Amino acid sequence: MIVNKQNVKSILTLIIAVTVLGIFAGCSRKVTEIKNSTHIKKIENPYYPYIKSLLYLRDGKINPAINKAIESERIKRSPEILIYISKLMFLKNKHAAANIVLYAHRKYPRNRKIIILLLNRTMPINTDKKITVAKKYLKNKNDNSIRIILADMYAQKQQISKSISTLSKITGKNNSKILISEGTIYLKLGLKGKAEKLFEKAYKLDSSNIKLGLFLAKLKEEKGAVAKAIKIYRKIAVRRPKDMFLRYHIANDLERIGKDKEALLYYNEVLNNGQRFKNRAAFSAGLIYLKFENFKKAEVLFEQLLKDDTIGYHVEYYLALAKKGMGELKSAYNLFSRINIGSDFYADSIINMAEIKNSLNKTEEGLKLIEHALKLKPANIKLKITKARLLRILKRYDESVSLYKKLLSGRINSDNKQYIYLNIADIEYANKNNTKSAIIFLKKAISLNPKNAEAMNYLGYIYIDKNINIHKGIRMVKNALKIYPENNFYQDSLGWGYFKLAKYRKAVKILKKAAKSGDPTILKHLGYVYKKLKKYNAAYRVFLKSYHQKNDKSVYKQLILLKKLMNSSR
Repeated sequence: MIVNKQNVKSILTLIIAVTVLGIFAGCSRKVTEIKNSTHIKKIENPYYPYIKSLLYLRDGKINPAINKAIESERIKRSPEILIYISKLMFLKNKHAAANIVLYAHRKYPRNRKIIILLLNRTMPINTDKKITVAKKYLKNKNDNSIRIILADMYAQKQQISKSISTLSKITGKNNSKILISEGTIYLKLGLKGKAEKLFEKAYKLDSSNIKLGLFLAKLKEEKGAVAKAIKIYRKIAVRRPKDMFLRYHIANDLERIGKDKEALLYYNEVLNNGQRFKNRAAFSAGLIYLKFENFKKAEVLFEQLLKDDTIGYHVEYYLALAKKGMGELKSAYNLFSRINIGSDFYADSIINMAEIKNSLNKTEEGLKLIEHALKLKPANIKLKITKARLLRILKRYDESVSLYKKLLSGRINSDNKQYIYLNIADIEYANKNNTKSAIIFLKKAISLNPKNAEAMNYLGYIYIDKNINIHKGIRMVKNALKIYPENNFYQDSLGWGYFKLAKYRKAVKILKKAAKSGDPTILKHLGYVYKKLKKYNAAYRVFLKSYHQKNDKSVYKQLILLKKLMNSSR
């Protein structure tokens, strides 16, 4: 887990700030009392200079305030006046203030207020001296606050075991402030798990502490426990019903754990109620709509962002994707073409432009776009992979495989390697009729990732289709279906396996479900099963549906044969 140092600093700063405020609290209270008085009579007693000092302090006259305080101390020495003088002096000269505190400590060695002032982090006194003072005081007193300060000083000096030992002696574990202080020191020591447990306990004791809740949620996020972070954020959101940033943050985390639909609800809440985070929410919601293929809603959000683009992302690129998804290819192409070469989205834009050209049966033009982009970005893997894919579409199979293999010899990540192995296998099996080579490349893909469902299904299908090892093929396809149980192509492979084993009733049940996708190959397989079951009319219908989508000679032969069978059975 990587803890954000900024967050740790913010808690430490809060603790220091509270301590420093405590230093001056006494002064401020007396000044306020005097300020609110209607008349102040001159009182002939030793504390008159002290009162004058407070009045000077109220008016911002530090030097006269110090002089009067010293005069008061000479008349009547007391720990309170020495503390007051030190606090005043601190505003002018920190080292002089430190000397007064040390003097006060010599005079009153057991006075807790003086010790707290001496141990303050901002007081320029040697840390070893502070540690000695704290240890001596703790011999006779059980003081959690001073024990925490001592543990913190040990942590500053990287004396980890001493710091932990000191913390272990702290009592009052049902006090949230003590738990927070203790947890903060554990964070400094790098013991993040222990710190997190203390913050959790403190938050249970004081769930109204929103700052602590937010900090604890951040720790959970950094640890990867995003679901737990969301639970805390939601609890805080109940207390802050108008906090749109909190809702935006919850939506982000929900997106991180794949709960896109729920995230979308929160993003829309921000869009309807927020101003400050409206653009960010619109952008994130637009990306989810793209994922859901709700291109119209994505288009509306991205077009709105283009009018007032303060978000800093390439909204044009995502708007182009929405247009492409809606079939507005000309508009999409124009938007993609506007993406600058220096942009992170340049290569993806060129790839999309090439895909549009291919969909318009202008694959050669798409290839030229990719080749031109490669002159500008010669090291871009995505562009090279797309070039190999377009070469295959153009039936330049040897060139395609050669480029893929060249990419494999370079430095590419595991995902790209798996993708290339699958594509080479597909070319070898489907286009070059080289089953042995296809099996080798599919095995390589699986060796890189044993959970590569696509490679498992494809290899299983080859074992089934070519009668190499039907039982083993079925096992592989079943493993792929465990990962993606609703995948129509994997269901088709399994149904085809049962067909090969002559288990036609099992086969028809699976293939009927898969054939709802309308894929011509799945319809073809279902046709063969119906034919074996002597359901000629049903077989003819599905073969005909398959043939309308794909001009397959083998399907055409089956249609003629089925026509004869249907006529002879009448």
